Amino acid sequence: MMNLIKLKERIAIDDSYSLLERHLLLDLINTLPDAQGYRPPNYLPRIDSLFAFLSVDEGGEGVVAAQINGMMMPLIAADQSRVLSLRPVARHIGAQSGIPIHLVQFTERHDLELFG
Repeated sequence: MMNLIKLKERIAIDDSYSLLERHLLLDLINTLPDAQGYRPPNYLPRIDSLFAFLSVDEGGEGVVAAQINGMMMPLIAADQSRVLSLRPVARHIGAQSGIPIHLVQFTERHDLELFG
């Protein structure tokens, strides 16, 4: 099976394509069945804590979300490397909105249900 992520990365940095051609190629790749069903492998043996960026206002707290790759994604992480990658996004949102953003860690795990 072709590694679609590597293919997309090569297209994104190949300056022999115009911007329009790049977008067209990437859109076509995203419609392929393998792209739709792509699931990266899990890499953490067990997740015992989660990190979240929370906004705080007069109504209380909420999980911060940002548009990443065209989708709204909550700023939640299970390891320090992901926290490091999300930190600049959280800082930007806090600076632009003027709303305090807190990085918190949840450390108690309770398995509630099993699906599949």
